[in-house]
Amino acid sequence: MIWAILLTVAVSGGFISLAVVPLVARGPVQAALGPVRAGALGVAICAAVAVAGFWLWNPDHFAGAGTALARLKESAMLAAFAASFWLPWFLWSYGRGRRG
Repeated sequence: MIWAILLTVAVSGGFISLAVVPLVARGPVQAALGPVRAGALGVAICAAVAVAGFWLWNPDHFAGAGTALARLKESAMLAAFAASFWLPWFLWSYGRGRRG
C-alpha cells in the first residue's frame, strides 16, 4: 500500500509542476484572472483531477459504493485526504511560478 501512496504523490507532483502551474501562473490566464483567481483555478483543476483519478482508480473498493453517487462521494473523500499532499505542493509551486 505504501507504493500506491508514493506513486500518487510522485504523479500528482509531476502533474502539478509540469501542467497546472505553467497553465495558471503565467500568460493569459494570469493576466485575465489575476493572481488570486488564477490560483483558485489551479486548485480547482487539481481537485477535479484528483476526484476523477480516484473515481477511475477506485483503490478503496468500499463495499457500499455500488451506486455512482456513492462512488463519487468515496472518490471525493479520498481526494480531500489526498489534498494534504498535493495542496502544499501546488501552493509552493504556484508561488515559485508566479515570481518567475
